[in-house]
Amino acid sequence: MLTSPAWGRVGERGDPRKQYILVQIFQGVAFMGMAIAHTLPQLLVARLILGAMGAASTLAFIIAGRRTDPVEVRREVAAVQLAR
Repeated sequence: MLTSPAWGRVGERGDPRKQYILVQIFQGVAFMGMAIAHTLPQLLVARLILGAMGAASTLAFIIAGRRTDPVEVRREVAAVQLAR
C-alpha cells in the first residue's frame, strides 16, 4: 500500500511492461531470501524487501489502463484481479 504510488509514478515514466518483469524478478529473489534466511532478522529483511516490491499489480493496472477500448480495459483488469 505504501509503495503503490511510487511504483505508479515509475510506471508512468518508463515502460511498465519491463518494470513489471523487473518487479517479478525482484519478488522471486526476495522469496529465495526468505527461503534461505536462518535468523529472524534475516527473515525480516527479506520480508521488507518483498513488501517494497509488492506493487506489481499497480504496474499491471497501468498497462491495462492504457488501452483505448473500454471492454479491453475491463478484460485486462479482471485478469489482473483473478491472478492475485
